[in-house]
Amino acid sequence: MEIHIIIALSLTVLILLFLLTGQRDEVGRLRDEVETLKRLEPEVVRLQRKVSEDAHKASNLEAEVTRLQTALSKEKQHNESLREAINLQNKTPSANFKTTPPAISHDDDYWWALSTWYRQEQDWICERCGIDLSKRKYFLHTHHIHGRRYNTPEYLKALCIKCHSEEPYHDFMKKTPDYWRFLRTPEYRNYVRNRRIQQP
Repeated sequence: MEIHIIIALSLTVLILLFLLTGQRDEVGRLRDEVETLKRLEPEVVRLQRKVSEDAHKASNLEAEVTRLQTALSKEKQHNESLREAINLQNKTPSANFKTTPPAISHDDDYWWALSTWYRQEQDWICERCGIDLSKRKYFLHTHHIHGRRYNTPEYLKALCIKCHSEEPYHDFMKKTPDYWRFLRTPEYRNYVRNRRIQQP
């Protein structure tokens, strides 16, 4: 009987030793994995930072591509408008004008030169209502009859800001301070007074 007890105890001790040995091995393996993860942590952080930087660069590149595409599209439209304007100017003589219009060019100041020249040709008088704005030239605009694509004298019209605001898609001008300042000018008030006198 005692032998059986001794054998049972021995087996129990052996089993416990086996289990403890296995646990030690498992603990050792886990420790090794932890150490490996600690060694890899800086590399993981570096890779995460690199991914973030690459994503930021990709976003910047995408924005730059969009900007360049927009600029290219505008440049194409500008070149097309310029070609059409040159063709129109070549086809249509400017015999009805007192002086020669400025030459068409890519210069940013071209429109300002053309606008000033055209209003001078009209003696700074609105072609619709007849108000003389030679003393308040700022209120006389140069209107594109067929849109901004036609920058030639034959397709322009000198209009005071009020007449200009009555053109299609120009209602926004009525909300500007210049519009209301114009309505208080002596030139416009005289125009309104004369119209009242002329009415039966």
